[in-house]
Amino acid sequence: MQLTNQQYNSMMQEYADRRQARQELIQQRLIHLDRDLPAFREVEDELSLARHEALMASIAQDRQRAEHYKGVMDALSLKKKQILTEAGYDEDYLNPPYTCPDCKDTGYREDGDPCHCYISRANQLLYQQEPLMQELRRCHFQDFSLKYYPKDVLDPKTSMSSYEFAEKALTFAHSFVDNFKSNHDSMVLYGNTGAGKTFLSGCIASALMDQNVSVVYLSSARMFEICSKHQFGRRWDQQPEGEYNNLFRSDLLIIDDLGTELTNSFTESALFTVLNDRMNCHRSTIISTNLSLAELRDTYTSRIFSRILDNYKLFYFFGVDIRLQKGLENH
Repeated sequence: MQLTNQQYNSMMQEYADRRQARQELIQQRLIHLDRDLPAFREVEDELSLARHEALMASIAQDRQRAEHYKGVMDALSLKKKQILTEAGYDEDYLNPPYTCPDCKDTGYREDGDPCHCYISRANQLLYQQEPLMQELRRCHFQDFSLKYYPKDVLDPKTSMSSYEFAEKALTFAHSFVDNFKSNHDSMVLYGNTGAGKTFLSGCIASALMDQNVSVVYLSSARMFEICSKHQFGRRWDQQPEGEYNNLFRSDLLIIDDLGTELTNSFTESALFTVLNDRMNCHRSTIISTNLSLAELRDTYTSRIFSRILDNYKLFYFFGVDIRLQKGLENH
């Protein structure tokens, strides 16, 4: 799946509107300064003249003269900042921040690659018809309630309660979001069905998407369908590669219900490729599954299981069926 021309043009117009709004703000501030700070306008005129002289010197290949006017421009720029700060303005008053400083609201970084904000917005458009992606906006941390997790149901191996396990997972989920740009953690949420694994991963995804983080959230069956089309699609159909590439380049990939797919040598190879590539590129992945760790070990190859054990934070959910409890509350 690739962006249509209409979707791409719409995105580029959004970026153009951001840049235009920023430029209009600068012009409004300049008018304000011209009226209230005549000294600022005088220095601005001197700076404009120095820029012109520096350009002429550069064209004439007069290096000494060009260096002289560069020094003049540096001094005048400093003087402008001093005038602003002495008048109570921020020194960057005429340089308001971009919505995305990484690409300066163009959608592309200096190296020519798409910016993370571009990928995030493109993913929203690409996957807006995916059922799981549509559900994300309904998932919020404030709605994740620990009241459903009993304190008297204990895990026999650790003697920790269902409540303590859920609280630990929720605390880490908040930290995962808060430190996402500096850390590259990955998570496995495992345990019985209806225990809140999908909802918690949705809370994480929704919070990060609000930060312009590119998120791809798919069921395992859907992910393997995408991998299959990439692997076995007929060349003359020119199968778009956008969905497949996003499995690897999205900031966060969430694989829901791992283990519900029909497992075979292809799915095992595809899963290893995705997990291993993302790990090597320091990109975060979240897996939710109803399988136990023992079942994960028995279902997938040892190299997949070892990658998970060595590189993922594991969070166990048990002793509760929130869907059932909520259903009973409504009757």
